[in-house]
Amino acid sequence: MPEQHLFPVPERHILHRPEVEVKVGFKRACLHERVKAGKFPKPIVLGIRAVGWDSIEIDQWILDRRLSPLLIGTHESLIPRLGDEGTLKLFRLARLARRLRDIEAEAASDLPEP
Repeated sequence: MPEQHLFPVPERHILHRPEVEVKVGFKRACLHERVKAGKFPKPIVLGIRAVGWDSIEIDQWILDRRLSPLLIGTHESLIPRLGDEGTLKLFRLARLARRLRDIEAEAASDLPEP
């Protein structure tokens, strides 16, 4: 029996720069500046002159931008006043995603150096 997920699991693939530019609305120079400043996911080196981005990282970055107004200085008890039940679910999902990201970062830092 196939495994069923509560939320649909997106397919992971590599996005090339033109695809990322279209998806996020930034041009090459802006992408480079944001990556350098740590405000955008780092690209994966694919070859001597080729880089790409993990599609799931880009989708998560976009979701974080959409949810950031809800998460900055907003207590969960205020969320129902801001919108419907869907907004509350998005808030909880974003909080869960941040927790998962923190756990993954902690687990990665615990790994021994190769």
